[in-house]
Amino acid sequence: NVGTTSGSASNYSWLRSGGRNNAINAYRLSASGSNINNNRVNYSYAVRPALHLNLNSAAQAAKSGSEPTLQDSTKPNSQDNPYIIDTAAKLVWMRANAEAAAGKFYLQTANIDMSGKTWTPINNTDTARVYFYDGGGYTISNITCANGSYAGLFGNVTNSILKNINISASMSGTNAGLIAGSANFTQIISSTASGTATGTNAGGMIGAGSYNQITNSEVTSGTVSGSTYAGGLIGNGTFNSLISSYNSANISGGTSGGLAGYLETSSITNAYNTGSVSGSVLAGGIVGQTNQRTIISSVFSTGAISGNGTRGGVFGNLDLSSSAMFCYYNNSTSGVLITGGTGGQGYQCYGLTTTQMQGTTPSMNLSSTWWNFASGYPTLKYVGA
Repeated sequence: NVGTTSGSASNYSWLRSGGRNNAINAYRLSASGSNINNNRVNYSYAVRPALHLNLNSAAQAAKSGSEPTLQDSTKPNSQDNPYIIDTAAKLVWMRANAEAAAGKFYLQTANIDMSGKTWTPINNTDTARVYFYDGGGYTISNITCANGSYAGLFGNVTNSILKNINISASMSGTNAGLIAGSANFTQIISSTASGTATGTNAGGMIGAGSYNQITNSEVTSGTVSGSTYAGGLIGNGTFNSLISSYNSANISGGTSGGLAGYLETSSITNAYNTGSVSGSVLAGGIVGQTNQRTIISSVFSTGAISGNGTRGGVFGNLDLSSSAMFCYYNNSTSGVLITGGTGGQGYQCYGLTTTQMQGTTPSMNLSSTWWNFASGYPTLKYVGA
Protein backbone atom coordinates (compact mmCIF):
# COMPACT_ATOMS: atom_id res chain seq x y z
CA ASN A 1 0.00 0.00 0.00
CA VAL A 2 1.08 3.63 -0.59
CA GLY A 3 -0.64 5.68 2.08
CA THR A 4 -3.78 7.61 1.20
CA THR A 5 -5.11 7.11 -2.31
CA SER A 6 -8.15 8.38 -4.12
CA GLY A 7 -9.03 4.73 -4.71
CA SER A 8 -8.19 1.99 -2.26
CA ALA A 9 -5.07 0.02 -3.18
CA SER A 10 -5.23 -2.15 -0.08
CA ASN A 11 -6.83 -5.11 -1.87
CA TYR A 12 -4.13 -5.35 -4.47
CA SER A 13 -0.91 -7.30 -4.20
CA TRP A 14 1.21 -5.20 -6.60
CA LEU A 15 1.55 -1.41 -6.81
CA ARG A 16 3.64 0.71 -9.15
CA SER A 17 3.79 4.48 -9.55
CA GLY A 18 3.25 6.23 -12.86
CA GLY A 19 5.98 7.54 -15.11
CA ARG A 20 7.90 10.78 -14.74
CA ASN A 21 5.01 12.95 -15.89
CA ASN A 22 2.37 10.88 -14.11
CA ALA A 23 3.93 10.33 -10.71
CA ILE A 24 0.58 10.94 -9.07
CA ASN A 25 -0.90 7.85 -10.76
CA ALA A 26 -0.66 4.46 -9.10
CA TYR A 27 -1.00 1.39 -11.32
CA ARG A 28 -2.32 -1.63 -9.50
CA LEU A 29 -2.41 -5.31 -10.48
CA SER A 30 -5.07 -7.28 -8.65
CA ALA A 31 -3.97 -10.26 -6.56
CA SER A 32 -5.64 -12.60 -9.03
CA GLY A 33 -3.82 -10.96 -11.94
CA SER A 34 -7.11 -10.48 -13.74
CA ASN A 35 -7.06 -6.68 -14.13
CA ILE A 36 -4.99 -3.51 -13.80
CA ASN A 37 -6.23 -0.08 -12.74
CA ASN A 38 -4.74 3.30 -12.00
CA ASN A 39 -5.72 5.92 -9.45
CA ARG A 40 -4.42 9.29 -8.42
CA VAL A 41 -2.55 9.29 -5.16
CA ASN A 42 -1.87 12.04 -2.71
CA TYR A 43 1.27 13.92 -3.84
CA SER A 44 2.88 13.40 -0.43
CA TYR A 45 2.69 9.63 -0.88
CA ALA A 46 3.50 9.43 -4.56
CA VAL A 47 6.44 7.18 -5.38
CA ARG A 48 8.83 7.19 -8.27
CA PRO A 49 8.80 4.12 -10.57
CA ALA A 50 9.21 1.08 -8.33
CA LEU A 51 7.74 -2.36 -7.75
CA HIS A 52 6.17 -3.20 -4.41
CA LEU A 53 5.61 -6.86 -3.61
CA ASN A 54 3.28 -8.41 -1.12
CA LEU A 55 6.09 -10.19 0.72
CA ASN A 56 3.75 -12.28 2.87
CA SER A 57 2.13 -13.74 -0.25
CA ALA A 58 5.53 -14.31 -1.82
CA ALA A 59 6.79 -16.11 1.28
CA GLN A 60 3.68 -18.27 1.41
CA ALA A 61 4.05 -19.16 -2.26
CA ALA A 62 7.67 -20.18 -1.72
CA LYS A 63 6.61 -22.39 1.18
CA SER A 64 3.70 -24.08 -0.54
CA GLY A 65 5.33 -24.36 -3.98
CA SER A 66 3.68 -24.42 -7.37
CA GLU A 67 0.84 -26.85 -7.99
CA PRO A 68 1.63 -29.40 -10.73
CA THR A 69 -0.54 -29.54 -13.83
CA LEU A 70 -1.74 -32.57 -15.76
CA GLN A 71 0.07 -33.79 -18.83
CA ASP A 72 -3.26 -33.43 -20.65
CA SER A 73 -5.57 -30.97 -18.90
CA THR A 74 -8.62 -32.35 -20.73
CA LYS A 75 -8.34 -35.78 -19.13
CA PRO A 76 -8.45 -37.04 -15.54
CA ASN A 77 -5.33 -38.04 -13.65
CA SER A 78 -4.18 -41.59 -14.31
CA GLN A 79 -0.99 -43.54 -14.86
CA ASP A 80 -1.19 -42.50 -18.52
CA ASN A 81 -2.00 -38.88 -17.68
CA PRO A 82 0.14 -37.94 -14.68
CA TYR A 83 0.74 -34.64 -12.98
CA ILE A 84 4.08 -33.25 -14.19
CA ILE A 85 6.92 -32.51 -11.77
CA ASP A 86 9.59 -30.48 -13.56
CA THR A 87 10.67 -27.86 -11.00
CA ALA A 88 11.70 -27.74 -7.36
CA ALA A 89 8.59 -25.65 -6.64
CA LYS A 90 6.31 -28.45 -7.82
CA LEU A 91 8.14 -31.00 -5.68
CA VAL A 92 7.75 -28.61 -2.75
CA TRP A 93 4.01 -28.46 -3.49
CA MET A 94 3.78 -32.23 -3.00
CA ARG A 95 5.50 -31.85 0.36
CA ALA A 96 3.35 -28.91 1.47
CA ASN A 97 0.13 -30.58 0.29
CA ALA A 98 0.87 -34.19 1.18
CA GLU A 99 -2.73 -35.15 1.85
CA ALA A 100 -4.04 -33.57 -1.36
CA ALA A 101 -1.18 -35.14 -3.33
CA ALA A 102 -1.87 -38.66 -2.05
CA GLY A 103 -3.40 -41.27 -4.33
CA LYS A 104 -2.41 -39.46 -7.52
CA PHE A 105 0.06 -40.23 -10.30
CA TYR A 106 3.14 -38.06 -10.87
CA LEU A 107 5.86 -38.04 -13.52
CA GLN A 108 9.13 -36.16 -13.20
CA THR A 109 10.27 -34.72 -16.54
CA ALA A 110 13.39 -32.71 -15.66
CA ASN A 111 16.37 -32.76 -13.31
CA ILE A 112 15.65 -30.98 -10.02
CA ASP A 113 18.35 -29.36 -7.85
CA MET A 114 17.24 -28.77 -4.25
CA SER A 115 20.38 -26.87 -3.17
CA GLY A 116 19.70 -24.33 -0.44
CA LYS A 117 16.17 -25.60 0.22
CA THR A 118 15.21 -27.12 3.55
CA TRP A 119 13.36 -30.36 2.98
CA THR A 120 10.59 -31.96 5.00
CA PRO A 121 9.52 -35.39 3.70
CA ILE A 122 6.42 -35.81 1.58
CA ASN A 123 3.90 -37.00 4.20
CA ASN A 124 5.76 -36.37 7.41
CA THR A 125 2.95 -37.85 9.55
CA ASP A 126 2.17 -41.03 11.42
CA THR A 127 -0.68 -41.64 8.97
CA ALA A 128 0.82 -43.53 6.03
CA ARG A 129 -0.42 -42.39 2.60
CA VAL A 130 -0.37 -43.69 -0.96
CA TYR A 131 1.77 -42.13 -3.72
CA PHE A 132 2.53 -43.11 -7.31
CA TYR A 133 5.73 -41.35 -8.33
CA ASP A 134 7.68 -42.02 -11.53
CA GLY A 135 11.02 -40.22 -11.52
CA GLY A 136 11.38 -40.70 -15.26
CA GLY A 137 15.07 -41.44 -14.79
CA TYR A 138 15.77 -37.78 -14.00
CA THR A 139 17.69 -36.72 -10.89
CA ILE A 140 16.70 -35.08 -7.64
CA SER A 141 19.98 -33.74 -6.27
CA ASN A 142 21.28 -32.00 -3.14
CA ILE A 143 18.22 -32.73 -1.03
CA THR A 144 18.83 -32.52 2.73
CA CYS A 145 16.53 -33.46 5.58
CA ALA A 146 17.02 -33.64 9.33
CA ASN A 147 13.67 -34.77 10.69
CA GLY A 148 12.00 -36.54 13.60
CA SER A 149 10.27 -39.86 12.99
CA TYR A 150 10.65 -40.08 9.21
CA ALA A 151 13.40 -38.83 6.92
CA GLY A 152 13.41 -39.39 3.18
CA LEU A 153 12.12 -38.04 -0.10
CA PHE A 154 8.91 -39.61 1.18
CA GLY A 155 8.31 -39.84 4.91
CA ASN A 156 5.67 -42.48 5.62
CA VAL A 157 4.09 -44.33 2.68
CA THR A 158 1.91 -47.38 2.09
CA ASN A 159 0.63 -49.23 -0.98
CA SER A 160 2.80 -46.97 -3.12
CA ILE A 161 4.80 -47.39 -6.31
CA LEU A 162 8.02 -45.37 -6.44
CA LYS A 163 9.98 -46.01 -9.60
CA ASN A 164 12.70 -44.64 -11.88
CA ILE A 165 13.86 -42.31 -9.11
CA ASN A 166 17.46 -41.07 -9.20
CA ILE A 167 18.30 -39.27 -5.96
CA SER A 168 21.35 -37.90 -4.17
CA ALA A 169 20.49 -36.86 -0.63
CA SER A 170 21.35 -36.59 3.04
CA MET A 171 18.63 -37.88 5.39
CA SER A 172 18.64 -38.02 9.18
CA GLY A 173 15.79 -39.18 11.42
CA THR A 174 14.49 -42.07 13.51
CA ASN A 175 13.61 -44.00 10.33
CA ALA A 176 15.86 -42.73 7.56
CA GLY A 177 16.00 -43.82 3.92
CA LEU A 178 17.05 -41.86 0.87
CA ILE A 179 13.76 -42.70 -0.87
CA ALA A 180 11.45 -43.46 2.07
CA GLY A 181 11.85 -43.21 5.82
CA SER A 182 9.09 -45.74 6.45
CA ALA A 183 7.31 -47.85 3.81
CA ASN A 184 4.73 -50.62 3.91
CA PHE A 185 3.19 -52.60 1.03
CA THR A 186 5.32 -50.48 -1.32
CA GLN A 187 7.36 -51.17 -4.45
CA ILE A 188 10.62 -49.41 -5.28
CA ILE A 189 11.52 -50.21 -8.88
CA SER A 190 14.51 -49.35 -11.10
CA SER A 191 15.75 -46.59 -8.83
CA THR A 192 19.18 -45.22 -7.91
CA ALA A 193 20.26 -43.58 -4.66
CA SER A 194 23.44 -42.09 -3.25
CA GLY A 195 24.32 -40.00 -0.20
CA THR A 196 23.93 -40.44 3.55
CA ALA A 197 21.19 -41.93 5.72
CA THR A 198 21.44 -41.75 9.50
CA GLY A 199 18.92 -42.94 12.07
CA THR A 200 17.81 -45.60 14.51
CA ASN A 201 16.74 -47.63 11.46
CA ALA A 202 18.66 -46.52 8.39
CA GLY A 203 18.68 -47.83 4.82
CA GLY A 204 20.01 -46.70 1.49
CA MET A 205 16.45 -46.82 0.12
CA ILE A 206 14.07 -47.55 3.03
CA GLY A 207 14.68 -46.99 6.72
CA ALA A 208 12.11 -49.49 8.00
CA GLY A 209 8.90 -51.20 6.92
CA SER A 210 6.95 -54.31 6.02
CA TYR A 211 5.65 -56.02 2.88
CA ASN A 212 7.89 -54.04 0.53
CA GLN A 213 9.69 -55.04 -2.64
CA ILE A 214 12.87 -53.44 -3.96
CA THR A 215 13.61 -54.52 -7.53
CA ASN A 216 16.27 -53.67 -10.13
CA SER A 217 17.63 -50.87 -7.95
CA GLU A 218 21.02 -49.65 -6.75
CA VAL A 219 22.65 -47.65 -3.99
CA THR A 220 25.77 -46.48 -5.75
CA SER A 221 27.75 -44.65 -3.06
CA GLY A 222 27.61 -42.94 0.31
CA THR A 223 27.19 -44.00 3.93
CA VAL A 224 24.36 -45.57 5.91
CA SER A 225 24.53 -45.42 9.69
CA GLY A 226 21.88 -46.96 11.96
CA SER A 227 22.30 -47.00 15.70
CA THR A 228 20.05 -50.09 15.93
CA TYR A 229 19.80 -51.41 12.34
CA ALA A 230 21.59 -50.35 9.16
CA GLY A 231 21.39 -51.84 5.67
CA GLY A 232 22.46 -50.91 2.17
CA LEU A 233 18.90 -51.23 0.84
CA ILE A 234 16.74 -51.41 4.00
CA GLY A 235 17.55 -51.02 7.66
CA ASN A 236 14.80 -53.01 9.36
CA GLY A 237 12.16 -55.02 7.50
CA THR A 238 9.52 -57.74 7.84
CA PHE A 239 7.99 -59.54 4.84
CA ASN A 240 10.30 -57.73 2.41
CA SER A 241 11.72 -58.91 -0.91
CA LEU A 242 15.02 -57.58 -2.26
CA ILE A 243 15.44 -58.69 -5.86
CA SER A 244 18.04 -57.92 -8.52
CA SER A 245 19.55 -55.00 -6.60
CA TYR A 246 22.90 -54.01 -5.09
CA ASN A 247 24.63 -51.70 -2.65
CA SER A 248 27.98 -49.93 -2.77
CA ALA A 249 27.53 -47.55 0.19
CA ASN A 250 29.48 -48.13 3.40
CA ILE A 251 27.32 -49.43 6.26
CA SER A 252 27.83 -49.01 10.01
CA GLY A 253 25.84 -49.23 13.23
CA GLY A 254 24.53 -51.75 15.71
CA THR A 255 23.31 -54.68 13.59
CA SER A 256 24.50 -54.00 10.05
CA GLY A 257 24.30 -55.73 6.68
CA GLY A 258 25.47 -54.93 3.18
CA LEU A 259 21.89 -55.19 1.90
CA ALA A 260 19.76 -55.31 5.08
CA GLY A 261 20.32 -54.81 8.77
CA TYR A 262 17.47 -56.98 10.04
CA LEU A 263 15.05 -59.11 8.02
CA GLU A 264 12.16 -61.23 9.23
CA THR A 265 10.14 -63.59 7.00
CA SER A 266 11.79 -61.98 3.98
CA SER A 267 13.97 -62.83 1.00
CA ILE A 268 17.05 -61.61 -0.83
CA THR A 269 17.81 -63.06 -4.24
CA ASN A 270 20.15 -62.19 -7.12
CA ALA A 271 21.77 -59.30 -5.29
CA TYR A 272 25.21 -58.17 -4.15
CA ASN A 273 27.15 -55.80 -1.93
CA THR A 274 30.49 -54.08 -2.48
CA GLY A 275 30.35 -51.64 0.46
CA SER A 276 32.13 -52.07 3.76
CA VAL A 277 30.08 -53.22 6.76
CA SER A 278 30.80 -52.47 10.41
CA GLY A 279 28.59 -53.55 13.32
CA SER A 280 28.93 -53.17 17.06
CA VAL A 281 26.46 -56.04 17.60
CA LEU A 282 26.27 -58.04 14.34
CA ALA A 283 27.78 -57.48 10.90
CA GLY A 284 27.26 -59.45 7.69
CA GLY A 285 28.23 -58.87 4.09
CA ILE A 286 24.62 -59.42 3.01
CA VAL A 287 22.46 -59.22 6.16
CA GLY A 288 23.13 -58.48 9.80
CA GLN A 289 20.40 -60.66 11.33
CA THR A 290 17.55 -62.83 10.07
CA ASN A 291 14.47 -64.24 11.73
CA GLN A 292 11.50 -66.48 10.89
CA ARG A 293 12.16 -68.29 7.60
CA THR A 294 14.08 -65.63 5.73
CA ILE A 295 15.61 -66.93 2.48
CA ILE A 296 18.87 -65.67 0.99
CA SER A 297 20.02 -67.02 -2.37
CA SER A 298 22.30 -66.20 -5.31
CA VAL A 299 24.14 -63.33 -3.65
CA PHE A 300 27.71 -62.23 -3.06
CA SER A 301 29.64 -59.65 -1.05
CA THR A 302 33.10 -58.18 -1.56
CA GLY A 303 33.17 -55.43 1.10
CA ALA A 304 35.29 -55.40 4.24
CA ILE A 305 33.51 -56.67 7.38
CA SER A 306 34.53 -55.19 10.72
CA GLY A 307 33.34 -54.05 14.14
CA ASN A 308 33.28 -55.22 17.74
CA GLY A 309 30.29 -57.48 17.21
CA THR A 310 29.91 -60.93 15.71
CA ARG A 311 30.91 -60.89 12.04
CA GLY A 312 30.35 -63.04 8.98
CA GLY A 313 31.12 -62.80 5.29
CA VAL A 314 27.44 -63.35 4.41
CA PHE A 315 25.49 -62.90 7.67
CA GLY A 316 26.02 -61.88 11.25
CA ASN A 317 23.30 -64.17 12.57
CA LEU A 318 21.13 -66.60 10.60
CA ASP A 319 18.33 -67.99 12.75
CA LEU A 320 17.65 -71.72 12.57
CA SER A 321 14.44 -71.33 10.54
CA SER A 322 16.12 -69.28 7.79
CA SER A 323 18.29 -70.47 4.91
CA ALA A 324 21.17 -69.18 2.81
CA MET A 325 21.96 -70.91 -0.49
CA PHE A 326 24.45 -70.10 -3.24
CA CYS A 327 25.91 -67.28 -1.16
CA TYR A 328 29.48 -66.10 -1.63
CA TYR A 329 31.92 -63.63 -0.15
CA ASN A 330 35.48 -62.59 -0.88
CA ASN A 331 37.58 -64.08 1.90
CA SER A 332 40.45 -61.68 1.09
CA THR A 333 38.75 -58.29 0.84
CA SER A 334 36.18 -59.07 3.56
CA GLY A 335 38.79 -59.64 6.23
CA VAL A 336 36.84 -62.58 7.69
CA LEU A 337 37.25 -66.29 7.23
CA ILE A 338 33.75 -67.45 8.18
CA THR A 339 30.59 -67.24 6.10
CA GLY A 340 28.36 -66.55 9.09
CA GLY A 341 28.76 -65.26 12.58
CA THR A 342 26.27 -67.41 14.48
CA GLY A 343 23.30 -69.67 13.84
CA GLY A 344 22.09 -71.36 10.69
CA GLN A 345 21.94 -74.99 9.71
CA GLY A 346 22.94 -76.53 6.40
CA TYR A 347 23.54 -73.23 4.68
CA GLN A 348 25.50 -73.14 1.44
CA CYS A 349 27.83 -70.16 1.76
CA TYR A 350 31.36 -70.07 0.48
CA GLY A 351 34.42 -67.89 0.88
CA LEU A 352 36.25 -67.45 -2.44
CA THR A 353 39.28 -65.61 -3.76
CA THR A 354 39.01 -62.57 -6.00
CA THR A 355 40.09 -64.68 -8.98
CA GLN A 356 37.40 -67.27 -8.28
CA MET A 357 34.70 -64.58 -8.12
CA GLN A 358 35.63 -62.73 -11.31
CA GLY A 359 35.71 -63.45 -15.02
CA THR A 360 33.36 -65.03 -17.52
CA THR A 361 33.12 -68.30 -15.59
CA PRO A 362 33.30 -67.45 -11.88
CA SER A 363 33.13 -70.18 -9.27
CA MET A 364 29.66 -69.08 -8.23
CA ASN A 365 26.33 -70.68 -9.04
CA LEU A 366 24.63 -67.58 -10.49
CA SER A 367 22.13 -67.72 -13.35
CA SER A 368 22.84 -65.99 -16.64
CA THR A 369 19.16 -65.08 -16.67
CA TRP A 370 19.94 -62.44 -14.05
CA TRP A 371 23.69 -61.91 -14.29
CA ASN A 372 26.27 -60.60 -16.74
CA PHE A 373 29.72 -62.20 -16.66
CA ALA A 374 32.69 -60.24 -17.97
CA SER A 375 36.24 -59.52 -16.78
CA GLY A 376 35.39 -58.30 -13.27
CA TYR A 377 32.76 -59.30 -10.74
CA PRO A 378 29.35 -60.31 -12.13
CA THR A 379 26.81 -57.51 -12.59
CA LEU A 380 23.03 -57.56 -12.68
CA LYS A 381 21.31 -57.37 -16.08
CA TYR A 382 18.21 -55.44 -15.13
CA VAL A 383 19.38 -52.89 -12.61
CA GLY A 384 18.05 -49.51 -13.71
CA ALA A 385 15.98 -51.10 -16.49
